[in-house]
Amino acid sequence: MSIPKDYQSNALRAYKPPRLVTGKVSWCISFYAFDPVLGKLRKKTYKLNHIKPVSTRRIYANEYIKRLNTKLIEGWNPWIESDNSNAYREFSEVLEAYRRHLSRQLDSDIIRPDSYRAYISYLRIIETYNEEKGKIKYIYQFDQSFVNKFLDYIFIDRKNSARTRNNYFAFLRLVSTWLVEKQYIKSKPTDGISAFRRAGTKKNRTVISSDDLAKIGDYFRKNDVHMLLACYVLHTCFIRPKEMSMLKIERINFEKSTILVPGEISKNRKDETVTISDDLKDLFLELKTDQFPGSHYLFSDELKPGKKYRASKQFTDRWNKMKKALKLPKEYQFYSLKDTGITNLFYSGVDSISIRNQARHYNIAITDTYTPKDIHEANEKIKANSRGF
Repeated sequence: MSIPKDYQSNALRAYKPPRLVTGKVSWCISFYAFDPVLGKLRKKTYKLNHIKPVSTRRIYANEYIKRLNTKLIEGWNPWIESDNSNAYREFSEVLEAYRRHLSRQLDSDIIRPDSYRAYISYLRIIETYNEEKGKIKYIYQFDQSFVNKFLDYIFIDRKNSARTRNNYFAFLRLVSTWLVEKQYIKSKPTDGISAFRRAGTKKNRTVISSDDLAKIGDYFRKNDVHMLLACYVLHTCFIRPKEMSMLKIERINFEKSTILVPGEISKNRKDETVTISDDLKDLFLELKTDQFPGSHYLFSDELKPGKKYRASKQFTDRWNKMKKALKLPKEYQFYSLKDTGITNLFYSGVDSISIRNQARHYNIAITDTYTPKDIHEANEKIKANSRGF
């Protein structure tokens, strides 16, 4: 039996409404629901002869039909329920189980706090989308169609960038893998869907001009000298904001002008050393950073050294406040300081290997991605060193 056109087109939710069938020998409730194994509607019956007397049987049948109709409208499928009980779990219940899974990963140091916060945020957006537009109730309904529509919602309706859309897609692949492993579903709904090509996901930040860099320096020097220190650390040492937030003073060697970024806080999980520039060292000494206990975080409350860990969000909050005050372009992100620092080192004549090591990149090609390819001004060093025949 094929699926009639006058019933729901979404295959797993297709059905013929239940009805009471009365006969001389037996009574039953009969309806058709789509069987994903057979690929067509399949008859389902519930026998009622065991209910006596007949008057009670009829009342029971009418109430049962109402309950079945409600479940079928919400997306329930009797064949999926019988084949895989996990598939009939409510969507919200399964997402809550995944939250607990993420929490356990965080406690076990499998994922970082920033990743955990991002994933929890993604789950919140998925739930909001489902409440407003998705309207799925059971986990088996989390299929390719749902994923496709959700990603369109992120990219088209919410007008997020292609990179953000790809971030959501990467997260959905993680969720899909977990769902299959836990036998909630049989295949990944993300299969057959692609991330946008890299050419369409250019980072929404740019190298900061020398004039604007000077303005930023002056602003923080006058209004927030500890944020100025954070800018120097990112601009000259290329230490990532979330690494900066976990960095302790004991890792700074003021005599040797080095900072050890330990594996437990670094992105690549390796102990690596970077060089402190002279101007950064001067600022450290000006703020008497070397006089604080080594166990203190470099950037705690108010970005001052202290015992309490503070997340990297405090850097971006202060950066955005400055950007608004100076009316700087939105492309100037806090992380743009790293792009700018690497680019300036290249132009100052520092060799590529030294820059790669300072940036803690395993390949010079990665370092190269931080330098702009769309600069329209002549390079003065090339001009000065060019020779004729």
